[in-house]
Amino acid sequence: MPTQSVDLTKFAQHAKNIGEQKLENFTDDFKNNQLNSEWLSLRNNLKERLHLEPGKLTLVGSDYQIEDLGTPSFIGIRQSEAQETFSVTLDSQITQLNQGQAGIISLINADHYLALMLKYDKLQQQYQIFKVIKVADLKQVETVATMQTLPEKLLIRNKPASKQFVACWSDQEIAFELSALHLSNEAVAALNTGDVQEIYVLGNAQLTICQAQRY
Repeated sequence: MPTQSVDLTKFAQHAKNIGEQKLENFTDDFKNNQLNSEWLSLRNNLKERLHLEPGKLTLVGSDYQIEDLGTPSFIGIRQSEAQETFSVTLDSQITQLNQGQAGIISLINADHYLALMLKYDKLQQQYQIFKVIKVADLKQVETVATMQTLPEKLLIRNKPASKQFVACWSDQEIAFELSALHLSNEAVAALNTGDVQEIYVLGNAQLTICQAQRY
């Protein structure tokens, strides 16, 4: 029966090639003029929709959704451990939702993803926070809360059995928890290389972040 660890004392050459395995946290403050190699997009290059400048990454929205056969405005990194947190710090001075949406999303493929999304209600002059659940041909969108200001941070707290999506301000959090089973190989009925967690922008919106972390 498979185990989580392998004794490599009898396989000296393998041990030498693999080297010491240790977990490393990921932090990107966008201080370099090139994007960190851990970032990935879906299907193609984001081209003019991705802007990188010292201390900031800006993603401009598009009409392509995750499930469309195109390149959505989506950039993220892989989840490396069953229990870890992915967070992004927003630049609220530059972020503009306009008539679009922006948020944080976790997916295993184009038909299986979970998200916390934000949009601005111009009539009510407030921000709406809603959750999105996409499992095969079923898609659920539900408003969770309304706020007067943009969150300072968006987080995904990954656990073995669930994923908690969080919008954070200096004095409060708004969170909801969803089953991680939706993004498992059992759900998609196929082998997969794991979940990806990222920022996602739709329509006439742009999301600017000044830090991303995986820890």
